[in-house]
Amino acid sequence: MIWSKEKLQSLQLSFLFGLTLAGYPAIAAMSAILGFNNRTGSIALKLLLLGVCATMLLRWRWRYPRSDQLGLWFLVLFFWLLYVIRLVWDAYLVSSLLTRDPHDYLFFAIGTCFIPMLAFMISGGANARIFEKVRAVSLASVLLSSAMVLWVYYQSVDLSAAGIGSRLGLEALNPISAGHLGGSLVILSSFCLLERRTRGRRPIQDAYYCFALAVGMVLLVSSASRGPVVATTFALCVYGVSRLDRKNGVLNFLAVGTFFLAGIWLASLVESKLGFSSMSRIINLIEMGGSDASASVRLSLISAAWDQFLSSPLFGSGLEERYSRFYPHNVIVEAFMATGIFGGIAFLALLIAASLYSWRLLIKRSQSGWIAMLCIQYLIAGQFSGSLWGNSGMWSLIGGVFAVSQSGLNTNRYFVSAQAARH
Repeated sequence: MIWSKEKLQSLQLSFLFGLTLAGYPAIAAMSAILGFNNRTGSIALKLLLLGVCATMLLRWRWRYPRSDQLGLWFLVLFFWLLYVIRLVWDAYLVSSLLTRDPHDYLFFAIGTCFIPMLAFMISGGANARIFEKVRAVSLASVLLSSAMVLWVYYQSVDLSAAGIGSRLGLEALNPISAGHLGGSLVILSSFCLLERRTRGRRPIQDAYYCFALAVGMVLLVSSASRGPVVATTFALCVYGVSRLDRKNGVLNFLAVGTFFLAGIWLASLVESKLGFSSMSRIINLIEMGGSDASASVRLSLISAAWDQFLSSPLFGSGLEERYSRFYPHNVIVEAFMATGIFGGIAFLALLIAASLYSWRLLIKRSQSGWIAMLCIQYLIAGQFSGSLWGNSGMWSLIGGVFAVSQSGLNTNRYFVSAQAARH
């Protein structure tokens, strides 16, 4: 069977997005259902992800980048060169005390962050039809994974005994990751509801999107994690602002506000009925001036990591904060700490570029704007949790935004032509 280039590219990108957004939570849920070792499933997932990336990279034909792409490629390659040097130096050459096995850092950084980002970056030739299919597969994958996580959790706990302070999570999936999974589902389903281009109403399709939105909200608020709530809310607000100067822009912004109010109502309901501390943790943080125990620990980590950078500003001082032997829960500070002033500036410029490209996709009403919203979610998430070597979602979506922005899919006419081609 010979597949066309479009079908193959659609399949590859669907696998790539599906595995990136929903792969690990699905493995965590399946390991609880079927009883297999989560680490084995996680390794299998990463090997599958690498296999998909390899098929894309091996079929890639090198073309000299355009002038507007050279800067992006330089920032990406320059930062990663410095970061890999730091990884090898700390893990193998000076035998620094690290929390994990030295091989893990290199495998996660290269295998699940750098290579998938490259695979996304070279996918810029995909057309509007491909990204429309990829969006549908991504939504279905995240919905299925979210439903599995919710089902496994509610099967494993005694809700009548759950008290205030509990947070949804699995043995192999922490509440923060569960929250970001729910946030991604909220973003995808909201985008599908607000950006419909089909004529007439499709009640079954609308019901599907509304169901996905409800599942995402339940998972997001049940995780009782503030980072995912902030990141998701910020991404939705950016979307709402980007629509204010357009036809029906005010209605879209009001719709985003309605989603936000519905989320507050749901969080209050979940806390009062099921015992999850969805609202309490946010209220406590506000009342205590941002200085509750969890926030204080993270601020201390960030402060210590920044002091560590200042002690060796030229080349950086270490892969992890030396006293806690942990990452500082802020990817910008971590970049300066690990790679010094030059790597830190390159990484910061990369994040600024990703933010600007995401905004440009949204204001031009791209049908690939969902990628921009997910990218914004993970960029914000990286300021509260996650590490440079383990944040595969952030790196992959940065690559995805760069690819889509450079592929010519950033105007309505491409979607219109794709719709016309089907009729």
